[in-house]
Amino acid sequence: MVKVNGTMKVAMNHTWIYNQSWEDPRVDIEHFKIGKGDRICMLTTGGDNVIDYLLEDPEYIDTYDMNEHQNYLVDMKLACVKELEYDECFSILGEQNYELFLTVYPRLRKHLLPRSVQWWDCNQHRMRNWHISGSVKFAAYAAIGCLELLGCGDMLREFQNMKNPTIEEQRLIYAKYRPSVQRAARLGQAGMNGLIGFVGVPMRQFTLYENKHMLLPELLDFICQDTLLFSDNYFYASYLLGKWTKDCCPRYLKPEFFPLAKARADRVRIITAMLSEGIQSNDARKNYTRFVLLDHQDWLTEEQIVSSWRALCKVGDPKGALVGWRSFGTLPFGCLSHLKFHVNGTIGRKTVNEYTDRVGMYNGLFCAELPKLSEAPLLLQEPNWGTQSLLSSLTTFARMTVAPVTTLLSKNHEAFLDSFYERQASDYDAYRAGMLHGKRSLMWAVPWVTKPKRVLLFGGGTADVLEYIRDLVPDMEEVVILDLCKPLLKQAELRAKKYGWNNVTIVQGDATEYQTNKKFDVVISSYVFTMIPDWKKAINKAWDLVADDGYLAATDFTIDLADQSRASSFMWRKTFSFDHVELNAKHHQMISGLGKPCAFRIEQGGFPFIPLLRCPYYYAVQRKC
Repeated sequence: MVKVNGTMKVAMNHTWIYNQSWEDPRVDIEHFKIGKGDRICMLTTGGDNVIDYLLEDPEYIDTYDMNEHQNYLVDMKLACVKELEYDECFSILGEQNYELFLTVYPRLRKHLLPRSVQWWDCNQHRMRNWHISGSVKFAAYAAIGCLELLGCGDMLREFQNMKNPTIEEQRLIYAKYRPSVQRAARLGQAGMNGLIGFVGVPMRQFTLYENKHMLLPELLDFICQDTLLFSDNYFYASYLLGKWTKDCCPRYLKPEFFPLAKARADRVRIITAMLSEGIQSNDARKNYTRFVLLDHQDWLTEEQIVSSWRALCKVGDPKGALVGWRSFGTLPFGCLSHLKFHVNGTIGRKTVNEYTDRVGMYNGLFCAELPKLSEAPLLLQEPNWGTQSLLSSLTTFARMTVAPVTTLLSKNHEAFLDSFYERQASDYDAYRAGMLHGKRSLMWAVPWVTKPKRVLLFGGGTADVLEYIRDLVPDMEEVVILDLCKPLLKQAELRAKKYGWNNVTIVQGDATEYQTNKKFDVVISSYVFTMIPDWKKAINKAWDLVADDGYLAATDFTIDLADQSRASSFMWRKTFSFDHVELNAKHHQMISGLGKPCAFRIEQGGFPFIPLLRCPYYYAVQRKC
């Protein structure tokens, strides 16, 4: 299931989030190669792109949304297109003529789905001001109010009074007001965390962009300097004007395109369901040539992305299909990094490029070939940690708490590790599953479908991560488990015997001094670099052991320079230092500079018996190519 925050849950129970689509169909059609005869599976949101795609003459469009209100809205837009003449339709959808809507509503009902009829019969008032409606209206009102408060309203009125200024004229006007606009942007940025739920952005998505704290300043510069705000950029014009004009509106509301949209409107099928679940139903079609996922994958874990792609593979055209999506991040997700990409690019906002759209909200644009199911991202196994009683967990917690004191007399790092883990090793996996959250995300992010032959666990400990790929291990040539700590390696040895893995080699020693002529297709470092004093040498050694076209996969605790307070940073640094663990953002910064990035994310996780407190951790996958 997709996790949404409380604000979004409340909104979805009562209304739509988006009153219009927030993905630019002009860019979609070009880069996702949407054209004549395509069989399209997509997400609804505001529904305008659903109707826009009809102009490309697809065979049909199936549009899914788990928020039923989004589907009620597109159903109404389609009903207007089907039933009304152009002037009537534009008056309602473009100029929000509410009185006309009430007059023609009885004619529109016959085109609506049964559930839509029930809802619209009681909610016709939603069309009174639908251009600023849905939960996104709260963010829109806040943004407009902020601009007016700081003296930017005059700029907007000056734009409008010029009657479709050129981009050069618009830039000159903006230059006069830019200091005020940027002050408004910074003020809005300060309240961003409270508003993102209203615009359908879960916090998980918001954290994907490293420079997110400059989003609004960058965005306002972009839309005022690089888009024609009132003659082309209908995404923002509708909020600023409270309407669309015939020059600034979606294509299907232009007189030259409206007849085509009307003639093809019956080609759309509306389904209320999460896409990955809906396409597995009995009445789902099985031969889509295009999938348009919008930014949906930003909401998902790597594990959920794997499951959803395997579902797509079962309903795609056997002759070939393309999958297009956007992201708030700039990477296509680790589990998808092996795909054949037609588009894998950064959307230009500060510097306009071929992927720049009129919205300016997203940072990555991707289009990849849908693989055969045998080449799709692999489902991993649920780890078998065994069970740990409450008493056993409390005992492990107590031992961890007092270990820093009992290990003070350790002669060296190896002796410290042996002493620290000696009485914890047997319960290591079950207990630390509740605190080492990055292991699961990391293992799902590795493209295991590439069938690596040699795998190295760099600082492998108990080899707990092999639980996720225990069905793949027997087919590998060799798995090497390298660690300095003897008690943890004893558990790794027991695991190998348990599963009968005769291809597993256990090496006890300092990872930074490991000598071998072998190179590995995947090198995994799980909560290791923070525990190695010479972490730079360790990272370089791990990278040196990666074979050409192989992967380094790493996860560990860290400091989040963007979102973590100084007090929190100091507290976690100090706390972990008692266990000889050094939290340092330079670790993942160094890793991210190696090879080609496939996945990177910073998240937060809690600890057993320590309520409320959450520490940042990262996971990263880098490809050597």
